[in-house]
Amino acid sequence: QSARTDELVAASRRFAERKRDSRLLAIVRMLEANSDFKNDGSTSLIEHYAETDAELKSADDRLWQLRLSLLAGDINLARGEFTEARALYDESRARAQAIGSGNGEASSLSGLASIEQRLGNPLIALELLHQAEAICERVSDRRGLGRCLGGVGAIHNEMGDHTLALDYFERALAIGEEIQRDDLIASCATNIGNVCRRLKRLDRAVESYERAIAIRRGSGDRLGLATTLANLASVQNDRGQRDDALASIEEALKLRQAFGNGQFVALIMSNKGALLREMGRTDEAIAIQTEALTIACENDGPLSQTGIHDELATSYEADGRPELALHHLRESHRIKSEWRSADVQRRVSTIESVRQVELARKEAEIERLRTVELVEAHEALQSAHRSLEDAHAQLEQTHRELKHAQSQLVHAEKMASLGQLTAGIAHEINNPVNFIRNSTSPLRRDLDEVRAIVTRALADEPPDLRERVESRMVAMDIDEVRAEIDALLRGIEDGASRTAEIVKGLRTFARLDEDVTKLVDLREGIDSTLVLLRPRTPTDVQVTMRLDSLPLVECRPGQINQVLMNIIANALDAVGEKGEVTITGYHDDSRVEIEIADTG
Repeated sequence: QSARTDELVAASRRFAERKRDSRLLAIVRMLEANSDFKNDGSTSLIEHYAETDAELKSADDRLWQLRLSLLAGDINLARGEFTEARALYDESRARAQAIGSGNGEASSLSGLASIEQRLGNPLIALELLHQAEAICERVSDRRGLGRCLGGVGAIHNEMGDHTLALDYFERALAIGEEIQRDDLIASCATNIGNVCRRLKRLDRAVESYERAIAIRRGSGDRLGLATTLANLASVQNDRGQRDDALASIEEALKLRQAFGNGQFVALIMSNKGALLREMGRTDEAIAIQTEALTIACENDGPLSQTGIHDELATSYEADGRPELALHHLRESHRIKSEWRSADVQRRVSTIESVRQVELARKEAEIERLRTVELVEAHEALQSAHRSLEDAHAQLEQTHRELKHAQSQLVHAEKMASLGQLTAGIAHEINNPVNFIRNSTSPLRRDLDEVRAIVTRALADEPPDLRERVESRMVAMDIDEVRAEIDALLRGIEDGASRTAEIVKGLRTFARLDEDVTKLVDLREGIDSTLVLLRPRTPTDVQVTMRLDSLPLVECRPGQINQVLMNIIANALDAVGEKGEVTITGYHDDSRVEIEIADTG
């Protein structure tokens, strides 16, 4: 797999050189440098970073500029150059945000989390990883999500919650197997081996390490291979396989030395010394651990120094030299005390820096969202206003047409023609009226949601921003628009209800589809007739009904409605502008009687 990758990169270089494509050449250099670093620890990418970045910038390739920053950050992180790595990850994060790359921002956050974890700031690392995890979920980046879950698991493992750590590693491994990413599978297998060692599940630890080693040997990932071999050596030592452990750790040391990371080399040498001590080779153990301490001091690694001092103390004690053992214990204690004091200051500074960066980012995001929400809300209000005006105009037109049709019906000379006309009008009017009635409630709810969005957006703003927004809203006459919309909605609802009532009366009155004899509710027919006659009923004329509970009557509903219309219309005409019309119903076992009386 590694050879195949090298062949593809070489072919890409030949193509780029033939085309004289400076952008493609810069990308090929990145791929070559990444491969060289994994194979032999070469830092050519770091050495030519500025040149490569300038070429990509001149080609306006911001995506590969982002990838360049991430790759350089990863290399510095692997070499233990945390300050340089942090600057590069900050740069890659800014570049990712500028081009809207969620994957790039999540990778940058993961890199920053790795730095905080190695500096002894697990809580900050967890916060950064959870931010990255949320971004990966949002952009459906399965590989990035797997890496985040693995990072969270590693932190929980260091904090002592090994069971929870194992759960995170297994979830990450499942994602790696799902998307068939060997690099993610190898990383998760190594982490599972680490946590299983802590849980004393040594057989599974060895199985996981061997799976990771096989993948990394095949891919040429010598850096990852060194880490996994060192971990495997610890488990082999726990199982009493001293010779196998020594072979694994010597191979890991050889691989690590090629990368020039003094702190990690020193730690592996110290572990080798501990293994030699347990094998009874104390002199060799002290010699290699002393050399490891020198390397750790040269690379300014306080954490590795304390661990090596502790191992040397144990080795000198085993060699029967307690005074030297005590010396190294004191040195370990001194370095730890100094480091803790400096670490407190560093953590405070780091937390404040992270807080300031996050605050600035959130303020910028809030301002952007506020502007977008206000514009969208204003456009939604304007659109709703136009829709309401159109609906209101349609309702007014429908109402006018209905009143005109009703007048024609009341004054028609032939009741059969009146019935046909009312039925037709009722059918045609019913659809738009139902549409208008059914639209008002969702429209009111949508407007309320728009108002709620604006209210929530304003509530989260600082007072000065909120005042500016409210001033802009006043300038846009938002309150006037809201009041007008509410008035239009109420008018539409009232008009639609009245129209529906009239339509129901028309349909009940016409009954053209009911020209056969059937059981009919006479009260329903009387109610419909009164609705149709309401426009010609004077204000001071009182209509009183005393129908109580009438039984259903077997009759032709269309004809009986025509009779009721004629009699009640005559009664209204007779009373003039003021009077009373009384409608009374009686019934016995064989008949129903309707009496219509007026004071005219």
